[in-house]
Amino acid sequence: MSTTARPNPFNTGNIGERSADLVFGPAKKTKMYVVGFLFDKKLERVLLIRKNKPQWQKGLLNGVGGKAEEGETYSQAMTRKFKEEAGLWIHTWLSFHMLKFDAGAVIFYWATGDVDSAKSLTDEKLEIHLISELNSLPVIPNLRWLIPMCMDNQYEYGTSEILV
Repeated sequence: MSTTARPNPFNTGNIGERSADLVFGPAKKTKMYVVGFLFDKKLERVLLIRKNKPQWQKGLLNGVGGKAEEGETYSQAMTRKFKEEAGLWIHTWLSFHMLKFDAGAVIFYWATGDVDSAKSLTDEKLEIHLISELNSLPVIPNLRWLIPMCMDNQYEYGTSEILV
């Protein structure tokens, strides 16, 4: 199984492919999560997961991911979580955004690869959807801007913060 990634559209020369690892280092004791979007090579379809938990995500689509373990880099966590949930080793994840909240943060990744080879390995079902239909799907609300953001060639790595 071979996967490829587009050139990093937000590479400014000082933040490379593994920018989240370079900027934030290994996971610490705060709650650090990773979420990845695997696109087909034509960038027309994306692999999403139908969430059962946590309760606020139940029934909605999200990217594949989960909690980073203490001491592992975020790209290692992304690779591990994708293998555990979708059965594929993807080593070309590119980080593109971090969403901060009170207790931690979520690092978002994307890559291209063989979305059709992914297999649901948990009780949460994997689904392939056309990106053009994203606005009509029951998704976690931030997917409506995160997916277009990672495909935007003008976007540079950034952060946003949830204010309560």
